[in-house]
Amino acid sequence: MSAVSSPPRCPACGEPADDPAARFCESCGASLAAPAPAENPAGPPAAACEEAIDARLAMASDRGRRHPVNQDAGAVARRPDGAVLLCVADGVSSADNAEGASAAAVAAALERFAAGPDGAVSVMGEARRCVEAAAAAVLGVPRLGVDPDLDPPETTVVLAVVRDGVAGIAWVGDSRAYRLAGADETLLTHDDSWAWDAVARGVLGREAAARDPRAHAITQCLGMPLDELEVHALSAELPAGSSLLLCTDGLWNYHDHEGALGEAHADAAAGGADAALVCRRLVAEANGMGGRDNITVAILRG
Repeated sequence: MSAVSSPPRCPACGEPADDPAARFCESCGASLAAPAPAENPAGPPAAACEEAIDARLAMASDRGRRHPVNQDAGAVARRPDGAVLLCVADGVSSADNAEGASAAAVAAALERFAAGPDGAVSVMGEARRCVEAAAAAVLGVPRLGVDPDLDPPETTVVLAVVRDGVAGIAWVGDSRAYRLAGADETLLTHDDSWAWDAVARGVLGREAAARDPRAHAITQCLGMPLDELEVHALSAELPAGSSLLLCTDGLWNYHDHEGALGEAHADAAAGGADAALVCRRLVAEANGMGGRDNITVAILRG
């Protein structure tokens, strides 16, 4: 009797590739032709992947346990006028030079933020302009030519500009922004993803959509032509004592049910931890739960 062979597995995340003709993993989007990396020990994030402005404002990023490189990018900043920026980007795994795309998006957003708000523009308007600058920058990122089947450089982005207790949030893709008060959470953004659209259209319930192999396929990202992009934007009050958290799906995937990220944040903030320590603890927890993707989180503590 001949043995039944198991389906090949994605070299990036290890999930089975059930369709032998598929070129990209349906779970993480990585190229199935890429060589398999050795599993990475996920120690504390390198210093270059952390940034702390003060005890309230920080960011941390880590490649996780499965990916050979970190295709995420993030930054936090505070202007002399007191305005705060948080920005997180997740390079698309099925794109060439994904890490270059996310880095360019964050750098352009920082530059636009540093230039000031252009008069009396709202924080929502300022956040939108930062994302528009990031979108234009990504279009100039070159291909590396490693795999001709890969898409052009692409990335998600979520960005917040905060002034006087109000956050302006703008985003494209499936990186998220949450408002947190202890263990209470409010998801402020919605994903540009197949699963989110299926639920919004009433095609599937949330749990069924999350189980579908197409669940994490994003429907738009930076790197697409500017006239095809819809930049989402909103404003949100940040009551005293509340925190603002931005993250890539390397974190929220492990807490994608109601209240889970709020509980993780409350645990990470225990003992009066400052923003940098909260970020490190959340990154370490995601790695402890598998670290299947790059992990980036930025926090403004209340």
